[in-house]
Amino acid sequence: MSGTHITDRQVHLYMTKRKDHTQEVAAAKAGMSVRTARRVTKATELPSQKPVRDWRTRTNPFADVWDTEIVPLLRCSPKLKAITLLRKLQEDHADRFPESMRRTLERHISQWRALEGPGKEVFFPQTYQPGVRGFLMQKRRDKASAKRFFKHASVQTRYGARSSPIICTAIRRQ
Repeated sequence: MSGTHITDRQVHLYMTKRKDHTQEVAAAKAGMSVRTARRVTKATELPSQKPVRDWRTRTNPFADVWDTEIVPLLRCSPKLKAITLLRKLQEDHADRFPESMRRTLERHISQWRALEGPGKEVFFPQTYQPGVRGFLMQKRRDKASAKRFFKHASVQTRYGARSSPIICTAIRRQ
């Protein structure tokens, strides 16, 4: 399985199956490739005992232009896409930033936005004003009063599971 890390349990299973079977069969029963099985056979430690890699394997290609060119552009307009910034860098520095560096720039920009970029927008602010979103329930005493005036009306507003009645007086029917 390409891209998945093997576990200590798989290594133990491989080693026990290897005593009775060939390398190919033991690897298949442990759920790993033959190439990984060869690597496990030569290894002196379990996968959980290996140190976690936290170092860079290559130098940062955007290190010298990051603070001087990219960050000021991102501060002016934080919604710029990485491809736009890469095109700008390609115009300014010919043959220095190929298209293959786009994904690296996207990672740097997303990390900058998470740490130093602007906050998230509020899409739906939840501000309620009493009585703005309500419906009118009119209470009529009899047909005669319905033709003249409504002495009072009850407005009931509903916000989710809660409801709050508001009494309005002197509402005229015209």
